[in-house]
Amino acid sequence: VECYNALLWLNYQNRGTHDKTIQLLYKMIYRENLEPNATTLKLIRKIYTQEKHLMNQSENDKIYHILLKYDTYRDNNALNEKDRYINLIQNLEMKKEFHKVHLVVEIMESKNMKIDYKTYRKLFETYAAGNKVEKVEECFEKMKNIIPNISLMYSMYNKLIDVYVRNRNVEKVESTLQEMKNEGFPHNNEINGVNLAQVTYNKIMKMYANLNDSEKIEMYYNEMKN
Repeated sequence: VECYNALLWLNYQNRGTHDKTIQLLYKMIYRENLEPNATTLKLIRKIYTQEKHLMNQSENDKIYHILLKYDTYRDNNALNEKDRYINLIQNLEMKKEFHKVHLVVEIMESKNMKIDYKTYRKLFETYAAGNKVEKVEECFEKMKNIIPNISLMYSMYNKLIDVYVRNRNVEKVESTLQEMKNEGFPHNNEINGVNLAQVTYNKIMKMYANLNDSEKIEMYYNEMKN
């Protein structure tokens, strides 16, 4: 490890050779099966922080993947390991780095961590913020399997419809609303005084307003009143 550290340091000092540094790291960790020590991780953090703008997407993801695997929030001992990863997902959402979320999930799975409702909910919200429709749908189905009770999932249905509205996917909006009806969602379901059914219909009517479909607006307005 120390020999690799010395080589990595030499490459780091010779700026602009981050591609060779990444090759060395991968050889060290994945071919030689050597675990990076504190010195290695300190250097990796330096490279990631200072030369991130010089890397292409693949190089950036490789460095980030190594940091995820060996250096996940070690300065935050108050959190258990799973919560650290959930915090990482939230940070990626805040930074709008949605393309890296799958790397966090891969590391969690490689450590045989059970992806529970709390994790899927965070993933669902993050993918929704990033407009990753397929990932949103995947997480939604996982959550439904864990907590099938519609009353606990109402706000999640609204977020799902919001994603479809954003993409003007009329078919998915209407099929999701029908699914909610089939599940028997309560019309008086409220959170902090907000009627969630009204929120649902308002989202749908807004979509049809953007599509200049007055008939659908009137239909859903009357349905909402009833």
